Amino acid sequence: MVLLPSQGLGGGIEQYYAGLRDAWPRGTNTVEFPLRTQSSAGTVAQVRFVIRVLAFACRHRGDVAGIACFHPNLLALSWLASKLSRSATPAACFYYGSDIWGSPRRTRVLWRRLCHQPVTISSFSAGALMIALNRPPVVIMPMFATSRRTALEGAPVPVTADPVIRVLSVFRLNDAEEKGAYRLADAVAKARQCGGEIHLLLAGSGQPPDRLQALADRHSWLEIQTNLDEQALAAAYRSSDIFVLATAMRGRPQPNGEGYGIVLVEAARAGLPVIAPALGGSYDAMVEGWNGLVPVDESADALCAELLRLARDTDLRQRFAARSVEWTADRFDDSATLRTTALLAKMLGVAERFDETPEPGPIECAPAESRQ
Repeated sequence: MVLLPSQGLGGGIEQYYAGLRDAWPRGTNTVEFPLRTQSSAGTVAQVRFVIRVLAFACRHRGDVAGIACFHPNLLALSWLASKLSRSATPAACFYYGSDIWGSPRRTRVLWRRLCHQPVTISSFSAGALMIALNRPPVVIMPMFATSRRTALEGAPVPVTADPVIRVLSVFRLNDAEEKGAYRLADAVAKARQCGGEIHLLLAGSGQPPDRLQALADRHSWLEIQTNLDEQALAAAYRSSDIFVLATAMRGRPQPNGEGYGIVLVEAARAGLPVIAPALGGSYDAMVEGWNGLVPVDESADALCAELLRLARDTDLRQRFAARSVEWTADRFDDSATLRTTALLAKMLGVAERFDETPEPGPIECAPAESRQ
């Protein structure tokens, strides 16, 4: 059983699961339960979701090898479902990043008391989760989803000495503040004042906040593209020269920031040099000085300095671009997938029957409310 916060709504958690789904143990039958779909939201949908999960657990008592949930808000339900189904292993809960440091203290106390296997996506997130749970989690870094990998495959666009430098940032657009969109726009404006001919494209799911849209309306060098499909997003990567993720820490005493930064890996796969956040989990998603740069702090001035450095040095962009492709090919090879599959099989209670030779079993989706 797999409990998901949403299906088809976009976002990093969905990309994370999509990549792991391709590494799911072969020969196992998996049933997905999405809390939200394009047509379901609100209290009634949540109640129906809980009923479906618990009813399935009761009907299949003794047949459920393992349960995984992809947001800690679903942990209590996953724990109860594991009890009702008599699952052979504790429920595995995947903590993506911001859910760790964004949850109140009373919620973290509940996490500690519920028997489960914590999983997270980076060494940074593991440290934050260690503080929250008082025990170490398993780290499973993101894999490429097949659709995204296929879209990004192919020869990278050659680096040229074109004076116009196209900078790209990809994130869920309604998270513009959290993802540093305004600070990035400020950095680009400062770079342009220093003579850099830089254009900025912000792309992602959802609709931009009014403040961000107003900023784009005022400046011809700032463009926003919304709800791109796989091919259009891949084209945005390939038509750019530099990728930037500008997520910042947010002033809380506990660790917080970017949990990993899957988009950094996507950009590297497309052959782009990257600029990553100064703090957070993105050090697992790029290699500073090898395929990208990290500003000395989270100020617009520091970000501007790294933008100008890459914009003015064509040879450096060329080296970083080539290394990005090499790094992703090595980091996400078949052996990495097999290691992830074996670890998932152990956590989900199917290690003894895990066999690499059978074809994957079907992955079903519990019907959404609109289809009931």
